[in-house]
Amino acid sequence: MKNACLLLVVMMLSGCSIERIDYVAPMMVTYEPENVLSSSASLGGEVIGEGGKDVIEYGVVWSTNPQPTINDNKSAAGARLGKFFDTYIGFIPGTTYYTRAYGISSAGAGYGETYEFTTSAEAPCNPPQDNYLRIQNWNDQTVTSVDFSEDNFFDSDANVSFQSHSYGSRTTINILFNEINGRFPLSGEYTVTNEEFRMENRSQGKARLIFNDYGWEQTSASAVPGTKFYVKNENGKITFIFCDTPIGRFTVNGRFSRSNEQ
Repeated sequence: MKNACLLLVVMMLSGCSIERIDYVAPMMVTYEPENVLSSSASLGGEVIGEGGKDVIEYGVVWSTNPQPTINDNKSAAGARLGKFFDTYIGFIPGTTYYTRAYGISSAGAGYGETYEFTTSAEAPCNPPQDNYLRIQNWNDQTVTSVDFSEDNFFDSDANVSFQSHSYGSRTTINILFNEINGRFPLSGEYTVTNEEFRMENRSQGKARLIFNDYGWEQTSASAVPGTKFYVKNENGKITFIFCDTPIGRFTVNGRFSRSNEQ
């Protein structure tokens, strides 16, 4: 008992106090946007520290104004520690957005660095007739069917392929994509590439565009890298749009469609 009293006196004389703990908002990292098209983009980030309090929600925010917050557009992706990266839709074509990762705890909201991205424009033309192609230096086509393949029509490592057919014609337009999880391409401006498709460059708004005729002339041509064409994905109905699109010596105008229910 004497020892306990002596310890109490020493503590009083030494001015002993309980250390204060300061909690901070979650510490976040934002991933750079990828796969930016006309109405979609892949966004994400990571919680690298909780700041002493449990992260009850993390995700991504975006806005047309710099430094977006949880009061702007927000999509939750999880809680506590974690990484996330996903494709988000609903953006306006031809618009500049700002995005960053966020995390929320009882200590407040924390944010990662802000990135800027600009969605691509919609097709500059609006062909009035579906499933019809005007092909300069060749015969116009009424497209009667569009085949879809996950095994590709050519010796290529693309994972999504489309091939148009005209009734009684041996002319085809072939489009090859490298999409995430083999899904149908999303809406936006696509650029022709000749680079090898790999896992790390999936769904980068790039594709291959090939013209073939198996008739008497048996001609074929590939669009050169940098050539633009357009895709519109309306709840699984895919429309391919061509606005003075050069494919070799041919120039294609028009559009054709394919539903994922076909």
